[in-house]
Amino acid sequence: MPAHRENGLLEFRGRGYYVLATWMLTGETARTYKFGKFQLPNPEHEYGAFEIAARYSELDPSDGIVQGGREDDWTVGVNWYVDGNLELQANYVWAHASHSQPICTWRRSNRVFEVRAQVSFGP
Repeated sequence: MPAHRENGLLEFRGRGYYVLATWMLTGETARTYKFGKFQLPNPEHEYGAFEIAARYSELDPSDGIVQGGREDDWTVGVNWYVDGNLELQANYVWAHASHSQPICTWRRSNRVFEVRAQVSFGP
């Protein structure tokens, strides 16, 4: 889908994708699809449910005059579904970004450790 730009600038199309694999260590059904969205797993144990995940993604927003560079990254993580409404996540990301232009060429690798808490309200 093209990105529409204002002030008479040409639209552009970037490219990107990701591949994700998860496994519920505690045996629950992964993510069900209900009411137009994915639901959190419902833990079957009093200690909650644990999931491991791995993802690879690539992004290249360059098209014509827009030269955004490239990025690819690997992510591995652990998710803990404490109950039906609380999820705790820990991820390790290894990202590689590059930009090749006549004036500016660079390549960087970054490693990031991130944590997140998510509270869901409703059914």
